[in-house]
Amino acid sequence: MSMVVVEHLGVPAAHIVQVNIEIKPEVNIEDRNITVVVGSMQQLVCTVRAKPPPTVVWRRGTEEFNNTVVQVKETVYRSVVMLDSDRYSVNGTYFCIAENSVGKAQDTVTVNVRKNMRILENFTGNLLSGL
Repeated sequence: MSMVVVEHLGVPAAHIVQVNIEIKPEVNIEDRNITVVVGSMQQLVCTVRAKPPPTVVWRRGTEEFNNTVVQVKETVYRSVVMLDSDRYSVNGTYFCIAENSVGKAQDTVTVNVRKNMRILENFTGNLLSGL
């Protein structure tokens, strides 16, 4: 709420005006390139700044993923999707897409799945082999 004071014929008059600020979504993914080991779980996280509250979806190609959206501040939201990297098929580029009545925005993260790496050391601590 804001108060506006105007003067009419030398007499001040106060009027209360409600101002609604709307923010087009701004999407940010901090880590844009993630490498995970086969068999592990991985969180993909994006932060969205928007008002009114956005609808947030995660996509890879035409596939849409279930996600959880939590409001962390008045205009800031966090969206999290969990990936089970039990197979290489989770490789790819994922889009976090946020939309509200003011607009739409997106950001991306690339996920690479690799084999579990075995590291062996000899008695002196020297690296013997990998993969």
